[in-house]
Amino acid sequence: MNSAVIDAAGLQQLVSTLIDRGYRVVGPTASDNAIVLSEIASADELPRGWGVDVGPGHYRLRRRDDDAAFGHSCGPQSWKQFLHPPRQKLWSSDGDEPEQPPRYAFLGVRGCDLAAIAKLDGVLGKGAHPDECFTGRLGRIFVVAVNCSEP
Repeated sequence: MNSAVIDAAGLQQLVSTLIDRGYRVVGPTASDNAIVLSEIASADELPRGWGVDVGPGHYRLRRRDDDAAFGHSCGPQSWKQFLHPPRQKLWSSDGDEPEQPPRYAFLGVRGCDLAAIAKLDGVLGKGAHPDECFTGRLGRIFVVAVNCSEP
């Protein structure tokens, strides 16, 4: 595994390259007063300069003193929604084959998220009867992990 520090121009180039290679890039964005995971078309959509205050029954966005793109803690969503969606077409009586799952590039995955994806793989992908839809999706992702700067 390699690690690197990428500046703003490099981050934009990374997003553009992934899109050019056919990936749907998913990363954190600021929306509805929360950091949420959604498809992005540009690194400009990342929540630069935003952090979050969290506590029991409390979640609020706050401005940071820097312009960090990943200077926030995890939001209220997980990457599972892309790997094991709540609805998927499994079969059709008219003979239509289910669509090939999209190729996702996950941008901004934290260490705890990597552990959760591994746990999900252990449950859905490595059992006696693996979920082929899940393993198909998992096999098509590209992950860009980031260090945590806030708990």
